[in-house]
Amino acid sequence: MPTPEERQKENDRLKTALATAQTTQQQKKRNVAVWLAAVLLAILLVQTILLYNQNKKIDIQNDLVEKQHQTIEAQNSRLDQQTHLQEAERRSALALLFTNVMDAMDQELKADYHQDSLRNLSPQLTGRILALAAGSKPYKYLIEGDTLTGRPLSPERGQLLIALLESDLTPDTYQYILKKANFEAADLKQVDLRGGNLSKADLSYADLSGANLREMNLIKVNLTNANLSRAVLFRADLSRADLSRANLINANLMKANLMKAYLIGANLKGAHVRWADLHQANLSGADLSKANFNGVDLRETDLIEANLSGADLSDANLINAD
Repeated sequence: MPTPEERQKENDRLKTALATAQTTQQQKKRNVAVWLAAVLLAILLVQTILLYNQNKKIDIQNDLVEKQHQTIEAQNSRLDQQTHLQEAERRSALALLFTNVMDAMDQELKADYHQDSLRNLSPQLTGRILALAAGSKPYKYLIEGDTLTGRPLSPERGQLLIALLESDLTPDTYQYILKKANFEAADLKQVDLRGGNLSKADLSYADLSGANLREMNLIKVNLTNANLSRAVLFRADLSRADLSRANLINANLMKANLMKAYLIGANLKGAHVRWADLHQANLSGADLSKANFNGVDLRETDLIEANLSGADLSDANLINAD
């Protein structure tokens, strides 16, 4: 039989062995945890590197796509320019017809076609003028460097109109041509037509920006969607004219006659309209912001939904205006 001391020693040995086994087991667990953590860290690092490389490739791909898109846009722009320039070249063929018509008009006027000492034209030549106006359709063309005009215009129609204005035709002949001819989208930028007569002419979509139109007869003229920005219309007669949706930004309309004119949706922002006559005019939906309407006759004028913010209406007559 073992003695109590021997049993105690045996118990202590067993406890020590058990503690050592537990310590060894815990160490193994820690080693396994560290190893697993290292493996997970390595996996995360590899995934991060792969993701970074993938993002880098995506960025490179996006740059290539963006460059390709820019190249396509540049090509489309060039194709658009080429298309319009081809149209411009085709229109240049009208220059010969224009010259022939002008020469024929000069000859008829010198020869006094009707032998009546009046500056009139034959029906045949009148027809050629109308055909020339109809054939001179608007197109886009280069204005600065490789920049195309913002919208299609017809320089030929503008030149034809100026030539007719300067020809001093009899009123009947001139008015007949003016009423029948198509001058839509005529390019008349910054021209000087002061004192001229364009009554009842079709100048819709025409570009008259910066033009001098002071004291002109523009009665019943069609100027819908026309560009009249910065144009001088001082004392011009625009009674019953249609200026719906026209651009009249910063235009000078001082003392102009706009009685019963249509300016529906027109833009008169910053325009100078002092002392003008707008009696019974239609300005519904027009932008009149910051315009000067000092002393203007606005009796019975339609101002429904017009923008009058910042407009100067001092001394204006607004009796029965809507």
